Amino acid sequence: MLKNIGKEIFTLLLGGVLIGVLMSCLANGFVYLVKTAAELRSSSNSLIITLGTESYSLVSILTLTLAAIFILIIKKYFDIDAWKGPADTIYVAHSETESSQTKQGIGSTLAALIVASGGGSVGQYGPLVHLGSTIALTFRERFKIGSDTLIGCGVAAAISAGFGAPIAGVLFSHEAILRHFSIRAVAPIFISSFTASAFGTLAFGPVGELFQVSSAPIPLSNLLVLFLLLGPIFSGVALVFMRLIRLTAQYASKDKGNHNYFLFSAAIICGSVGVIYPEILGIGTDAMGSMIAGDVASERLLMLLVLKICMTALCLGCGLFGGVFSPALFIGIASGAVAASIATAFGFQGYGQTIMIAGMAAVSSCVIGAPITSIILVLELTGSYEHAISAMVAVIVANLISYRVFGLSYFDRQLMDRGIDIKAGREVIALKHESIMSCEAANYTQILNTTSGQDTYKKMLGDGHTEAYVVDDAGLFLGKVDIFDAQRAKEDNIGSHVETSYTFLTENETIQKGIENLSNFVGESIPIVSEDKRHLRLVITESSLFKKVLEIQGHVREIEKS
Repeated sequence: MLKNIGKEIFTLLLGGVLIGVLMSCLANGFVYLVKTAAELRSSSNSLIITLGTESYSLVSILTLTLAAIFILIIKKYFDIDAWKGPADTIYVAHSETESSQTKQGIGSTLAALIVASGGGSVGQYGPLVHLGSTIALTFRERFKIGSDTLIGCGVAAAISAGFGAPIAGVLFSHEAILRHFSIRAVAPIFISSFTASAFGTLAFGPVGELFQVSSAPIPLSNLLVLFLLLGPIFSGVALVFMRLIRLTAQYASKDKGNHNYFLFSAAIICGSVGVIYPEILGIGTDAMGSMIAGDVASERLLMLLVLKICMTALCLGCGLFGGVFSPALFIGIASGAVAASIATAFGFQGYGQTIMIAGMAAVSSCVIGAPITSIILVLELTGSYEHAISAMVAVIVANLISYRVFGLSYFDRQLMDRGIDIKAGREVIALKHESIMSCEAANYTQILNTTSGQDTYKKMLGDGHTEAYVVDDAGLFLGKVDIFDAQRAKEDNIGSHVETSYTFLTENETIQKGIENLSNFVGESIPIVSEDKRHLRLVITESSLFKKVLEIQGHVREIEKS
């Protein structure tokens, strides 16, 4: 036993280290390529037009059109029907029956890299999170570890390496993906996150603070009322953002024949808007820094906010794949900047950066469904404890509203649109995946339809059953009779007394469906028949069904509490 425990611990820790190193290389490479592409676009002297006294570059239209072309190639080569992202990571972490789709996961990450590098108004961290889980699933299947610990390692390493925020990586993994705290999982996930950050610093240099902000002490008493008022506003911005993405995606999906039309339209429109407002292109890290530094004119801030929301919804909804986390950070800062301008007019002087950072945390936390992570992320990105504390009120108020109106996160809503309710928990998901055919088979009496009622009655008494299942000479299932039907049949063939209305299940149903269908069942046993209802596949009892449910519940508790 001790040998097995030691082997498992060693495998998990080694897996955490390996995943951390690998994700550090991949995440830093991804971020570097996107950043380099952004610098090349902004410094390009090609396709310049002059209107009056202003010069504009049309490079973004070209690069996004090329990105759309590459998107089509990637979808065909990697055989991708739907892009894979954090929603899929959450689902696979809650469902042990799901296996890795390495090819589709890599293809989706490559598509996000191309779109972000081309200037699409999308994020980079969501695709990196899914890439981390894809790699982790490959490790899990290779080492035959049937838990979600390695998935947590991959996710934590992706966030840690991408943001340079190891604590936020660990918290995001537990809060947004795994949705439970496991003693066994803490060490490997922490090691993976720490390794990704440490190796990234060693090999690629420190990430550094993403935003430069003032860390001067802030009188929180002065901000409490303000953030209680701004919390609902930030929540409203996040709700508009998430709903607009969904509406755009739903509209585009209705006309699948014109998929390419929507794809190239989004590329051209986003690229054209980026000619005038280049800040909305790509990840927008420089633009976010400029807004926090106060270098963006007030009248431009509102336009950037509206355009970022619209262009991100257009890109994601029409097939230019990418993440929502980075756009949510941008939108949060922009909404905070607009709110700060208004607050200044009402006498709240000198709180501009604090409001913008709070807006960033509040909006992003509503989108990703991780309020604690967002608060810690503020601390790690800004290096300011004061700003992290100040953001807490806005984050909590915004999340309370967003959760009630929309759901825990954008990713949860994506799963809900597929008919998957993550809020129901691992147990329900496991019950929905387990086939009813996995229940223990019960003994039963089977009778030919030509058997007399008296002989049927005698056989049922001999077998100790009050019900029997009737088949014909060809073995086709005809139905069910009980002991009273047999008594009434007397010398008649029992086939003429088969019940036409009885409770049954089909072989393709799940345990969860079985529970729902048998909620009002009264009887000795339940037949499980083929889809065409012509063959009897299995007979079970309520006891065997409940036994299977308890077995699944125990397994889920073992995963979540170990």
